[in-house]
Amino acid sequence: MKKVQKMNKKLSYTEKRTFKNKEKKLEKKHYAILISLMLVYIFLYTINDTIIIGKDFRFPLFSIYFPLIIGFMILFFYRKEFLIIKLLSEKNNWIKLLMVVFYFIEGLLVSFLALAYPSQFILTQINQKISSSNPIEIVQCDIANFFDKRRSSTVDFKYGNNWEQIRISHAKMKLYINEDPNNFTLELTVKKGIWNTYVVQKFEIHTKQKSL
Repeated sequence: MKKVQKMNKKLSYTEKRTFKNKEKKLEKKHYAILISLMLVYIFLYTINDTIIIGKDFRFPLFSIYFPLIIGFMILFFYRKEFLIIKLLSEKNNWIKLLMVVFYFIEGLLVSFLALAYPSQFILTQINQKISSSNPIEIVQCDIANFFDKRRSSTVDFKYGNNWEQIRISHAKMKLYINEDPNNFTLELTVKKGIWNTYVVQKFEIHTKQKSL
C-alpha cells in the first residue's frame, strides 16, 4: 500500500497522462469483453430450459458463491494497482465510498457473467447428462399458488423441504389463475440427478379427485 501511495504521489504530468491513455485503451477492451459476456449469457439463458427440483446448499455454493468469490479475487489482483491509485487520488471520502460501491457492483456483474452463470449452466448440463441414464419417476406435489407475472407465470409448489416454481405460459395460466390451487395437483415426470436432485422431464396439472 505504501509503495503504491509513494508511486502515486511521484507521478509526473507525463506519467499521469500515459496512465490515463493506457486506461482508456483498457476500457475499450473491457467494454468489448463485457458485451461479449452479456451476449454469451443471453445465449446460454435462452437455451437453458432444464428444470431441476430438490436443490440443496451445494448447488448455489458451486454455481454462484464460489465462482463469485473466485471472480472477485481474479479481478482484484488484475486491477489492484488501478483501484488503489484511483482511491488514493481522490480526497473526498464520500466519493471514495461511491467508487468502492460502483467497483463492487461492477465486479459482481463481471464475475456473474464470466464465471457464476457459466458454472450454473455447466452444472445443469452435467446433472441432465447423469439423470438421462436413470429411470423415470412420477412425483405428485400439492400446488401452493398460481402466480401470474408480467414477464412469466409460475406454479408454486413444495417438494420436500423446498419451495419450487415452474414457469408456464400466460395462455395456460388463464385456465387456473382464478381457481383455488388446493383443488389441483402437480404431476411431475422426473429423473434423479446429482446430489438427490431431480430433472423434470415434463409436468401436468390435474384436478384433485374429490373423495366421496
